[in-house]
Amino acid sequence: MSNANIVSDCMVKQVGEVVEVTLHGNITTGYDWYLKSKPDALWLSSAVYTTDLHAPGIVGAPGKRTFTFLAKEACTNEYLEFAYMRPWEKAPVQTTRYEVTVSQGEAALANA
Repeated sequence: MSNANIVSDCMVKQVGEVVEVTLHGNITTGYDWYLKSKPDALWLSSAVYTTDLHAPGIVGAPGKRTFTFLAKEACTNEYLEFAYMRPWEKAPVQTTRYEVTVSQGEAALANA
């Protein structure tokens, strides 16, 4: 993996909706995805690793880390930032950022 800083397209959600980010990796190498920063508007509800389907007996199969957030309040042009690294090393081999905008939504505005 390169040391590239990847910026994704903007995710637009409404208050109360779920924001999911799935990142590919392989924890058997010691590397994993870590949440480095997030907007206060998002609450981290889970970070689950699942191994990709593979033949029985295969060791070292890659998988995915899925971070799930709940949009609890509005925010504009803020970032979720992740680093792919080994916890004992100082520098990540890859970083990625996801721009997030959360709006109040029609239901929330009607109750305001």
